[in-house]
Order: sequence, then C-alpha cells, then structure tokens
Amino acid sequence: LGAGKSQAISVPVLAEYLGPSHYSDREKVRSVYVWIKHNIHYDRHAVSNNEYRYNFDVEEVLNRRKAVCTGYSNLFNKLCDEINITAYTVSGYSRGTPTSHVELEAPDHAWNAVLLDSTWYLVDVTWASGLISDPNTWRNGDEDQYFLSPPEMFIRDHLPAQPMWQLLDCPLTAEDFRTRTPVVHSKNPCYNFEDTLNTFFALPERKRKVIEAEMSYRFNPTEANQRELGHSYLDFASVLVDSSEQYVLSGEWYKLATLQHEVIDYCEKAENLTDFHNWQKEMFAHTLINYATTLFNNGSKKERDPALFYSKLEAYLEKAYNVLKSTESTYFVRSAMKQHDVLKNIISGYKDRH
Repeated sequence: LGAGKSQAISVPVLAEYLGPSHYSDREKVRSVYVWIKHNIHYDRHAVSNNEYRYNFDVEEVLNRRKAVCTGYSNLFNKLCDEINITAYTVSGYSRGTPTSHVELEAPDHAWNAVLLDSTWYLVDVTWASGLISDPNTWRNGDEDQYFLSPPEMFIRDHLPAQPMWQLLDCPLTAEDFRTRTPVVHSKNPCYNFEDTLNTFFALPERKRKVIEAEMSYRFNPTEANQRELGHSYLDFASVLVDSSEQYVLSGEWYKLATLQHEVIDYCEKAENLTDFHNWQKEMFAHTLINYATTLFNNGSKKERDPALFYSKLEAYLEKAYNVLKSTESTYFVRSAMKQHDVLKNIISGYKDRH
C-alpha cells in the first residue's frame, strides 16, 4: 500500500509499480484504487475554505497527497491510462448519508467508470477514502463498497449528470433520486446504455464535453446546468477558433467560412443560456467580422443577388458592433471596432453600386 517516495515520484513510475505486467487488469485497477485510498487524503481544509486550486492537477495531488473528489478521480484516470486501462471521470450528484437532504441544482461530486473486459464498472475512490457525513464528522470509507459496485447499488447515493453513466437500461430521473424511488420503479424510458456510450466515445474528444453538457441539461434543466451548457458551447467555439488557423494558412476559404459559421452558431446558442465573459465577447465579435470578411473576399462575385448578399454581411457586422459595444474596452476591442468600421464602409460602397 505504502509505495515509497521513489515509486510515487511521478505518475508513470507509480503506475509501473502499481500495475506490473503479471497482474490481471482487474488486479491492476484494484491496486490503483487501494493505493489512492490509503495514500491520498481528503482535503477538508480546502473544502472548508473554498480553496480548490491545488486539488485538480494530478502531479499536485501526488505531491501534496491531498485532494477533493475531482483530484481523486483525475489521479485514478491518469494511473489507469498509464497501465492501458480505460477509465473516465463521471460527474454528478451525491447523497452523503441515508437521511441527508439532496440538492440537485449542480453536480457536487465526481467518481470514475472503468472498462474491464468490455464491461463498464463504477468506482468511487474518494468515498472509499472517507466521507464527511456532517460538517464536523469524518467517517472512514468502506474499501469494497465503492469498488466495481453493481449499478443498482451505486445509484442509491450517486446520480450521474448524464444518465448513460448510471449503467442502467432503465435509468432513474433526477426526481427519482431526490425522492429515493427504487430502481425497479423508475418511470424513465428504457434504452440500451451501452449503445449510447459507444456512440459517445465515437465522437471526437473535443466534442464530448459539449455533448455531456447537453445531456446534463436535458436530464436536469436547472439554472446552473443551463449556465454550464452555455459555457461549454463557448469553450467549444474557442477550440474551433484555434483550429481555424490551418485554413487561413492553406487558403481553403470555404472550409474557413464553414468553421466560422459554426463558431457563430455556438456563440448564438450560448447567448440564450449564460452571460459572456469579456474574452468570449471578443471572440464572438472577431468571428462575426472575420466571417463577413471571408465571405466578402471570396463569395461576392458568385452571388446572384448582390444586394441581398451585402445586406447579410451588414447584419453580421451590426451584430459584431452590438457585441463590442457591450464589452469592456481593450486594445483588442478597439482593434476589432476599427476593423468593423473599415469593412462596413467598403460593403456600404459596394451595396450602393448595386
């Protein structure tokens, strides 16, 4: 259990120590689980003082030997990845004790799913380590209760934000969980959760967070989950913006325009769900202006109705102007406003001639 400092100096070295080649995959996972349970301690101080910044990064967790649930889950995932076992962090809602009141406004816990012999299992190494049953009471965890637990048992105190991670063909609803409805009495429609998981993992990795957020909001449409969905759209839009550089360099303007339109679509979806940070407004406005520029430079000669085409570009510029006006003034905002003004004047001139 107590790997020395030489074994726990890094994740790869610790993984090699915990998962030797002569172990079966199940033995490797058990080894990782037991080591984390006995060597990583729940950071009650961080929880009490709302100081979570050290509790997510895997190397920090390993160095400090302290974590909250996300840190436990991230370390479990990383160690499993090092020994070629698929694991995934599941976020959701928890019931700390049989009598505790359950708030379902936003996910409050994280645990893991692990794939062994083509079958998904559930693991909660945080609760195996211990549990705060009330503000002043620490209760040591049960080593076996949360290791590869049957889904019907796990769902009693763990409700995944995405129903597919219940690993039940007839999943509970949020209200079922709140009211402690037995699994067999769930009124939720039945489906094949394995098909849903296979479809999910067939998606590009960068798209999965968006799909998870959409699932979470459909499952439990709270204000917190609505905001999270909005920001997942904006985060994905940012990823798309970063990937657009390849089309700028290659001169593939049609692919660039298609990607820019997708960014705008995600930003417009997010507008109805959450407030934007300044950098997100800047990204949105820049993309609107750049999209209008891309269309103007490459599509204007192909339009059968130039007046309609230029009116459409003006609409994108007007949207960008309104976004920029609501954004705190920065060098980038002022630069975008100048770009907007120049393009607007050029388009107005072309439109007048038609």
